Amino acid sequence: MPLLHLNRPLPTARHRHGSSGVPLLLALLAPLTASAQVTIGLNFVGGYSGVSVSSMGSAENAGAIAQTNWNNLTSFSGSDTTLVNNSGATVSGLSVSYNSLNTWADPAITDTAGNNRLMRGYLDFNVNEGSTGITVSGLSSPVYDVIVYTNGDENARTGLFQIGAQSYWVKDSSSFTGTFIQGTATADPGSHAAAQSGNYMVFSGLTSSSFTLSATGEYTIDGVYRAPVNAIQIVQPATTLFWDRNGTSTGAGTTPNGIWATSGTNRSNWTSSAAGTSTPGNWTNGAVAVFSAGTNATGTYVVDVASTSIQTGAIFVQEGNVTFNTTNGGSIRLSDSTPDIIVAGGASATVNVRLENNVTASTAIGLQKQGTGTLTLGSTSNNYGGKTVITEGTLRLGTSGVIPNGSALTVASGATFDLNNQTETIGSLAGAGTVAFGTGTLIAGGDNTSTLFSGSFTGAGIFEKTGTGTFTLGTDLTYAGTMRLSGGTLALNGYDLSTSVLHITGDSVLDFGANTASLLTTGSFLIDVGVTLTINNWTDTIDYFYALTSPGGAQGSAPLNQIVFSGFSVNDTKWQSYDKQITPVPEPATYGALLMLSAGVFVFWRRSRRVT
Repeated sequence: MPLLHLNRPLPTARHRHGSSGVPLLLALLAPLTASAQVTIGLNFVGGYSGVSVSSMGSAENAGAIAQTNWNNLTSFSGSDTTLVNNSGATVSGLSVSYNSLNTWADPAITDTAGNNRLMRGYLDFNVNEGSTGITVSGLSSPVYDVIVYTNGDENARTGLFQIGAQSYWVKDSSSFTGTFIQGTATADPGSHAAAQSGNYMVFSGLTSSSFTLSATGEYTIDGVYRAPVNAIQIVQPATTLFWDRNGTSTGAGTTPNGIWATSGTNRSNWTSSAAGTSTPGNWTNGAVAVFSAGTNATGTYVVDVASTSIQTGAIFVQEGNVTFNTTNGGSIRLSDSTPDIIVAGGASATVNVRLENNVTASTAIGLQKQGTGTLTLGSTSNNYGGKTVITEGTLRLGTSGVIPNGSALTVASGATFDLNNQTETIGSLAGAGTVAFGTGTLIAGGDNTSTLFSGSFTGAGIFEKTGTGTFTLGTDLTYAGTMRLSGGTLALNGYDLSTSVLHITGDSVLDFGANTASLLTTGSFLIDVGVTLTINNWTDTIDYFYALTSPGGAQGSAPLNQIVFSGFSVNDTKWQSYDKQITPVPEPATYGALLMLSAGVFVFWRRSRRVT
């Protein structure tokens, strides 16, 4: 059935688009573990008139990954081409340029060596809607991570921090007291109140030789927008290994089929040479795995994962079409701090082996799909903890039930979650990307959290909202499939929802949004026996609820009396055949009858007073 987008007058005295609080959990994570990684630290010294901050000495140890030899950058704008790493060695070809409005500092933090000094001063752009920009160029590592530290002097602002397609929304915590708190909110919270606090975030699995950080004030409760940047730390892996199946010849071979194992025979398929010209050796657990060496592995090939819990720092498929299978129960253990599978544009990867990790915090990232290529998950035994984040490209289901049921899913703007006609259960759905249903079913909400979704749905499958949380729209949503509500709240938030079928299978709330104007249009409205749909924040002539076909039944009886508008009786709800609207307000003809009755009562009262 084609959907109709019915027009109605827009209010002039109320905002059409509002925001609602969407509570998220705060993740207090342990500091990252130091290792043989090469790190490069950029300390934006900061300070302002009357509040100075000292530059860090070369021996000062600071950071979530503790390091010495921080590079001190003292201005609010400038550049530097003489940067050193954590060992004090100059990094050839590396440069940084940065621009902000001014520098500032948190006077509540004492200017003492180490973490306090790192977190005291910062770059500041406190003009509304302004952004701090920092660009680092000349990186040589094929895969690296960037840690961004943020700590201002107010607990009243939320910043949006972006590198490439990765985004984090972080609420400015109260003054740093010695504990690093990781911000892991990869989806827009919708308000400052709902934002997650933190003082650092990790942009993992970056592959370009340069990156640009943008820090923008996003939400505020005091009228000032701010996203402080105290420092940046570039973390290069201790070991990067390249898949190589053709010995010392350049590249890995066009179709480099082989075995990925930690023991046994036929496993010397890895090289430290990006070009693939050195003698291949064995896998080292914890290394970053790049498929493949050189540039000639452009065909379709299979990697047999022959050991259990092969540990990776990240997986980067930069060319070809690779499938990870197993013949004896092999599995891949993702890094707890950088759980990235990166698939470059033009490449594809299918993972038919179990993905696992040691993550227990539901707000931490358990799997992050990066790169503009396509990653297909095909194992129903995946048991990684944490949330699933699609930063770029497409994450596709090879079969049903491949994402752990409790994993919250974030689909970033420009990215796609492709159900591929399958059925999947996730903890919750957030983000601004595309969910491609086909004829599949997505069940979301079992983690009982509240999320904001500003993306789109395609296809004609089923989206089922479960749990006690609130699923809030951040944009108009038109969907040719079925929207099924079995619990919690669907908040329109001043936006329009059009769907072929709206099916209420459990007690639920439909919130039109206070001080907003919302429209819901459904081709068919269904509600199960014994179930109640409560309508909140609905205002006549401002909010509209259309069902293009009759729900059935008469006013005052099921199913219409199962739709309860707040402030009205259950017997008030009716479906108007002439405009297809579900409403509790009397029809115009009824208004006239009530007016005449009121006039008659008034006349009788006046006459009674005259007689007496």
